[in-house]
Amino acid sequence: MAAVTSKMVVTIATTGVGLGQEVPAKSQFEGTALTAGNLAAQTTLAQALSDAIQNLTTGIVRAWNFTIGTPVSSTALTVTANRSEKWIVTGQETTGNLRKFTYTIPAGDTNKALAGTIDYDAANADWIAFVSAFNAYAKSPAGNALTFRGAKLGGRRA
Repeated sequence: MAAVTSKMVVTIATTGVGLGQEVPAKSQFEGTALTAGNLAAQTTLAQALSDAIQNLTTGIVRAWNFTIGTPVSSTALTVTANRSEKWIVTGQETTGNLRKFTYTIPAGDTNKALAGTIDYDAANADWIAFVSAFNAYAKSPAGNALTFRGAKLGGRRA
C-alpha cells in the first residue's frame, strides 16, 4: 500500500501559443501527509515551491492548493506564456526503489535555460531556489523524499 502523502496542485495561467484568452495549466507534486501538527511547516514549504515555479514560467501562478485553494496572483498576462513550452523536471527517490518521477512546469521561461540548449541552468538563481524548494517538499507516492535530478525544456516550440 502506498504511503499517505499530500498533493499540492499549482495552477498557472498560460495563453496557448499566442497572447489572448487565458488557458489554465497545472503542475502537481506530492509531499508529506498533512496533519494539524505540520500544516504550517508544509504550507511554508509549498509556498516556497510555488514561488520558485513562478520564476521558471512565463505564465502567472494563479493559485496552489492542498485541499483549500490559496490565491497567489490575479495579475493579467502581459506576455505570451506558451502553455505547450514547458519545463520537464525529473526527481528521484533518495531511498526505497530509487524510482524517478517527472513533473512539468507549463509556459517554461526559455531564458532560464543554458544558452543555446534546452537544459536548465544550474547556476541560475531561480533554478537554485526551485531545486531547494523541490528537495524540501517533494515526495514519491510511497512517501520517500525526492531529489531534483534535472530539467529540460520540452513541448512544441513556436
